[in-house]
Amino acid sequence: MAEPRDKPLILIVADDAAMRKLAAEALESGGFDVVATDTGERALLHHQLHAPDAVLLDAVMDRMDGHELCRRLRQLPGGKSLPIVSMTGREDIESIDAAFHAGATDFITKPLPYALLPQRMRYLLRSASAFRRAHDGAERLARAQRLSRLAHWELNVDRGALRFTDEVSEIFGIPAEHPQGGALALLTWVHPEDRNAVSALFDPPRTHQIDFRMLLPDGRERAVHQEAELVIDADSGEERLLGATQDMTERRQAESRAVQLAYYDSLTGLPNRAELRRHLSSSLQRGRKLTLLALDLDQFRRVNDLHGHVKGDALLLQVAARMLKTLRSCELQASMVTGEFNLDMSFADSGMVARLGGDEFMLALPMIRTAEQAAVVAQRLIDELTAKYTLDGADMFLSVSVGIALAPDSGSTADELFEHADAAMYYAKELGRNNYRFFDASLQLRAQRRMEIETGLIAALARAREPGSNSSELELHFQPKIALPGMRTAGVEGLMRWRSAKLGQVSPLEFITVAEDSDLIVELGEWALHTACHVGMSVLPGMSIAINISPRQFRHPGFVQLVAETLRLSGFQPKLLELEITEGVVMQDVESCQRVLKELKALGVRIVLDDFGTGYSSLSYLMRFPIDVLKIDRSFVMNLPSKMNESVIAAIFALARSLSIEVVVEGVETEAQLRHFEQYGTLEIQGYYFSKPRPVAELQGFLRESPYGADLKDSR
Repeated sequence: MAEPRDKPLILIVADDAAMRKLAAEALESGGFDVVATDTGERALLHHQLHAPDAVLLDAVMDRMDGHELCRRLRQLPGGKSLPIVSMTGREDIESIDAAFHAGATDFITKPLPYALLPQRMRYLLRSASAFRRAHDGAERLARAQRLSRLAHWELNVDRGALRFTDEVSEIFGIPAEHPQGGALALLTWVHPEDRNAVSALFDPPRTHQIDFRMLLPDGRERAVHQEAELVIDADSGEERLLGATQDMTERRQAESRAVQLAYYDSLTGLPNRAELRRHLSSSLQRGRKLTLLALDLDQFRRVNDLHGHVKGDALLLQVAARMLKTLRSCELQASMVTGEFNLDMSFADSGMVARLGGDEFMLALPMIRTAEQAAVVAQRLIDELTAKYTLDGADMFLSVSVGIALAPDSGSTADELFEHADAAMYYAKELGRNNYRFFDASLQLRAQRRMEIETGLIAALARAREPGSNSSELELHFQPKIALPGMRTAGVEGLMRWRSAKLGQVSPLEFITVAEDSDLIVELGEWALHTACHVGMSVLPGMSIAINISPRQFRHPGFVQLVAETLRLSGFQPKLLELEITEGVVMQDVESCQRVLKELKALGVRIVLDDFGTGYSSLSYLMRFPIDVLKIDRSFVMNLPSKMNESVIAAIFALARSLSIEVVVEGVETEAQLRHFEQYGTLEIQGYYFSKPRPVAELQGFLRESPYGADLKDSR
């Protein structure tokens, strides 16, 4: 431990000899002992030998500059709490920032105010000493470092004189020539609403710590933190209030932004998942019963795809407003029934609407505690959210799926409630639109299965994309299309199959449904397109290959470019590639669809309208769109013979011939069904009567050995 000193020891480090001499003389005349040196290396040695009470160093020096010296001093024993003042140029803002970043306690601008230097150092040492006494350990040191970036001031209690450093002017925009009078001079800049609280600390002056606002001369408001300690001068016996005022505005703003980003949705301002979890946990810890509703806007992605994200965001804002309206209405109604609601209700007792992301929302209702009440709320929510919306004069409608979980029966933690409400919501979505479902134990298994499928599908896609991958999890199976007349294979349809290493064979109905609820369907479609073109080029030369294009993939930006690039890289002839789309795709945005189809046709590919007859079946759009093939849905085939179905089929053939559009019939499984379609002349038929979808190796055998086979012709 260092021996007690009669005078504080200041270490001066500067390569300017004149600056060292003048600073040393000023400090010595002010009652300090001084050690001066010209390099950072010597300064480190002097610190070890003398353990100075403070360091005054030049920011700019040859060899080791002041910033590096500051960092190295901080790493030495006792260096964390050592007051270090950096000398820098007034206009050199970067140097000031660098000094503080390196760990400087304070800075002083050049040319140095040598006459005021002793007082400046005295204030610094007293402030550091005061706060070291106030706190112990790491907290004390951390605060000393934090207080280093303050404007310092001193109030002489006996004489009522207030002095403050130039930093007051620099930080708060107060004119440097402002008279430094009594305590009232400081109170002049305090916000009127905070003035009484601050003035009470000066009458009589006392040790304090306070946060308040300052009102700058230009009208700006600043948040400040002030700490002060009342000390008695050992020599004169005078009482002095030593203080430091820190501008906290940017920090408070940053903290506020951080909280906002961490716990609130940037678009709607609603709480996010993290904040909802905190809210639920608070309620559950208090033993509260509550209801959690999970909501998903069915096929909301179409809004963004058709109208753009700006209108999509505007619509989400309207959805959020309607959900808040429903929440307040339900809380008010519940209060009338239970008598529990009051305006001073705690945060944990109140309801909350949260946006989890995209088109997913959740509604927490501590006031709703029974299944009957929850069902009423869910239906009210559906009614409210499915009512007409108006955007830029256009009417829009949405559908929603709602899942309900009640605590504690459906979960005792926030995460359990999240999981179970989501599971119920997905089940509601599977059963149709605009309905709600409660969670039960069976849904947990369904949710787990859904998660396993999604996770496994992501992994399978990743493995399939690896260079040189021989993964056989994802495959395209090919079902022949038989041409009439002639009964020969004219082409194939590629259908996705997945044999998971963990889950075994997964039905397309399962994994495609899961994929369509996320961006996975786009990735799957891209994989299928690449695979089909490479198989067609290398294994099935000269044969047409049809693949299904999901609505999301069709509307995805860059889809046309993807098709063009895939054809180029594979070498597959565009005329042999058939893209199957559904009626719903073309009806969602006629103009956009027309543009995309024209661009695809310009590439040379063929367009197939799948599931024809089950949707809109409008003659007007058939005439507008460049459709090459109509594919009659299997539902018409399954119900043959049926006069109604026979009439519909005949009408479709007549329509197709009038527009010079080819026809494919899918789902043919019996000889009777085959004979029915022979009367229509030229067409293509596919179904289990001829062949199931086959892996490419089996398909090659079928084409060689089956009476419906075909000779593969090299198209290269």
